[in-house]
Amino acid sequence: MPSSNHPAVTMRFDHGYPTPSLEREGVLKQLLPKLQDLDIWSRGRFGSWRYEVGNQDHSFMLGVEAADNIATGAVELTLNYPDFVNTRQNTERRLNQGPLSAKKSGALPTREKAN
Repeated sequence: MPSSNHPAVTMRFDHGYPTPSLEREGVLKQLLPKLQDLDIWSRGRFGSWRYEVGNQDHSFMLGVEAADNIATGAVELTLNYPDFVNTRQNTERRLNQGPLSAKKSGALPTREKAN
């Protein structure tokens, strides 16, 4: 809750797209690590300023990979290597290989089985 010395500020931003520029990579190489030093993980379509990985599927993976990086130190491929992730088929991260694979095998209870 804002104090009387610092009233709440509300800002509205019009819809837009992250716009690449010639200076973008140099700025991001400095800015994103400084934000992480402040425990700010700026990710997603607008947070990472990477138009080439700004689709819904990319934005989701930016969040997944950020969480993996925080938890295990895993490399954030989508953020750091957008050209790489856009030129290959994803074969290592599939639903049938993760936690949801147990649901398909019947190891997890389903609504039908609970009744």
